[in-house]
Amino acid sequence: MEETAVAIRDSAKENAPVDTGALRASIHVATPERSDYGLAVVEAMALGGARRFGPQYDSEIWGPRIAPEEPVRGSDQHAIAKVVTPLNYAGFIEHGYFNVRANRYVAGRPFMQDAADQHRGMLDKVLAQKVARIK
Repeated sequence: MEETAVAIRDSAKENAPVDTGALRASIHVATPERSDYGLAVVEAMALGGARRFGPQYDSEIWGPRIAPEEPVRGSDQHAIAKVVTPLNYAGFIEHGYFNVRANRYVAGRPFMQDAADQHRGMLDKVLAQKVARIK
């Protein structure tokens, strides 16, 4: 999962539109075991993202917010990895928005979805390789 998530993160960073670079820097991978959230936040804040973080991240404790996942059936193992950005305007860039001042719709520039689509079959390939090694 993490290997695929890292590939998606890297593609999303390549695809992300750049003004200050804060959006690109803020894209990170979070798993229950580790996260590059802290590094991503520091880099994004240095590039002008200091006032752009959503309210759920305005706390003294930095860390990914990972919801509990259902365990794999018949096992206590969890398989989860998230590719996320905490910047509050990322959703508007991804999906588009209506600019009230200009009275027009600004089309989305999907950088996360494009990255996920690009690596859609990667997880299946990686899992097949891992299972083949076990056999």
